[in-house]
Amino acid sequence: MWGADLFVGVAPKDRRTWSVRAAGLYGFGSSRAGDREADFRFFGGRVEGCAFSRSFYRGRLVIEPCLALELGALRGSGQDASALLEGASDTAFAATAAFTGRFRFRIVKGIFSEFQAYLGVPLVHHEFVFEEPREQIFRIPSFGTSARLGLGVQFL
Repeated sequence: MWGADLFVGVAPKDRRTWSVRAAGLYGFGSSRAGDREADFRFFGGRVEGCAFSRSFYRGRLVIEPCLALELGALRGSGQDASALLEGASDTAFAATAAFTGRFRFRIVKGIFSEFQAYLGVPLVHHEFVFEEPREQIFRIPSFGTSARLGLGVQFL
């Protein structure tokens, strides 16, 4: 899936020893089984907590290991334009516990770039299937990885 998020974070101003973030998430993708196709959309939120951080190069580079909880809805929609007799939709509750590693580089005062790697374990499993003939189109995996690259603005 491709996606985007928008977050707000809180951390001590003088020494960034810990931080907390809340993010809104959106993801989209598609999957194909033979001539049949389904589109997927994810809407949700994530809360992250980082117990400590480590700075290098006079604070220009910061590394933070964090724990996260992600909750949302994953919606799959069969596409009528593909070889389906009739398109249908299904929505599943999604919950994932994750470990994230964050690498933040200060470009100039108040502006930073950030790379985040993510290893998640879904707490809820669901399978999306096509009917007649029955065929699995997508199954929430036992674990997942992702990465993101972003640009941020620091206030205060």
